[in-house]
Amino acid sequence: VMADKAMSSQCPIFEQRMSLPESFQVLNEIDCAIWVSSFAPGKTGFMWANMAGLVLWGKSSVEELVQIDIITNRSEAVEKVHADLYQHTMAGTVTTGRRT
Repeated sequence: VMADKAMSSQCPIFEQRMSLPESFQVLNEIDCAIWVSSFAPGKTGFMWANMAGLVLWGKSSVEELVQIDIITNRSEAVEKVHADLYQHTMAGTVTTGRRT
């Protein structure tokens, strides 16, 4: 996912290709929960979600979503998953995983 200059201060790892959240608004038309997260070291957190994603996370706005702390109480295993996702993303490789 790439962000524009307005988002680059919040998400400096992203290149300037796509505007968040304006270009993602079309994703509010589908019922499937979609959210965008950053797993950059020191900047791990939610960035955006469509309406179904907000419902899933129990939030009424993206502003509320990005305030969720997903770092403080994470286990070492989750920290490793986040680090691996970041490394795969930066390398441009595809990774899959299953959550239960």
